Parts: sequence; C-alpha cells; structure tokens
Amino acid sequence: MSADRNDPALDQRKRALRGRLLARRAAVSGEAARAVGDRIAVHLAEDRLYAGAASVAIYAASGGEPDLRAVFDRGRAEGKTLLLPRCRDDRQLELGVVERWDDLVGGRFGLLEPPVTARFVPHEAVDVILVPCVAVDARGGRLGRGGGWYDRMLAGGSGGGARLVAVAHAFQCVERVPVGEHDRPVDGVATEAGLRWVRA
Repeated sequence: MSADRNDPALDQRKRALRGRLLARRAAVSGEAARAVGDRIAVHLAEDRLYAGAASVAIYAASGGEPDLRAVFDRGRAEGKTLLLPRCRDDRQLELGVVERWDDLVGGRFGLLEPPVTARFVPHEAVDVILVPCVAVDARGGRLGRGGGWYDRMLAGGSGGGARLVAVAHAFQCVERVPVGEHDRPVDGVATEAGLRWVRA
C-alpha cells in the first residue's frame, strides 16, 4: 500500500527507485508526453483484447506521464465508455463516466477528474483499467507514487474481470520492481514501444 511498515528494507528500495524515476519523468516535456501518449493510443487500438473492451478507465496525466488524451478521443470515437478516477475524501478512488474531456474538473492534488455529478460505476464493471505507474517490470510488478490509491480501490469488491494495464515511458520498465503483499500486479504494460500482456 502506501508504505511497507513491516518491511523497512522493502520500503527503502521503493523510495530509492521512485525518487530516481520520478526525477527522470519530471524532465519529460509536455510535447514529448503527448507524443508518447499518441503512440500508446495506436498500440492499444491495434490490440485485439483492448479493441474488444467496451469500457476503459484512464487517468489525466501529470508530472511528465504519457498524455492519454488521444486514448480518450480514440476510445470515444470507437464507442467505448470512458471513465476517469475521482479521489474521494475517504482516500478511495471511484471511476466516473466522462463524455467530454472538457467536463473534467480540478480535484485533489490538482488532477483533472470527473465532477461529483458524474455516473460512477464499480471497478469490477470496467473491462480495462489503465493505471499510472512510476516503474513496472516484466512480471507485472508495479510501483506507484506511494499513496496506495489504486491498491485500495482494487482491494475492494469481488475483483471482477478488469484487465489492469500499466502506462509508462519505456525508460520506466525495469528489471524488477520491489513489491509487497498488498501491491496489485498488472496484466499488461503499455509504452511507446507497444502493448505487452504479462499475465493471462
């Protein structure tokens, strides 16, 4: 989750990797982040499993993350239901349906999110969830920013059939991500180099 208090060594390894890659990602320009996001949108559209998804959750990028606006626009044009997360006051994420990008509002941490009037659906009802990450590995290990928001959301409910895809720059793919027992692995990794499914 947000910290591995029972394993200080694991927490230290996470902090070191997070600090190194966040600094590198922060140096990515807005233009470069959009270009990477555009490439990711193409790779997703070319994938059979993703193409068959009726509903997809994405997120509004920040801090040099790949810009997923092209994923949103292409998904809407293809008739998919697009959802984005909203950070609730109880430190839980909820996924709201978004019809137009301009409907997003400023929320917690300055991130764009659905308004409180949006239609929110359980994560189990979503086909594909694109999740941000700081680092990801070939086994599906994912390192987030440390707040545990996605881990808390995914820990609730029955689990459902949603496929989790970590979105990253290629330089964020590492040999091994330090993970704890509460860290939810992802099923796939999408970068400018392509979409790779790492779990059945």
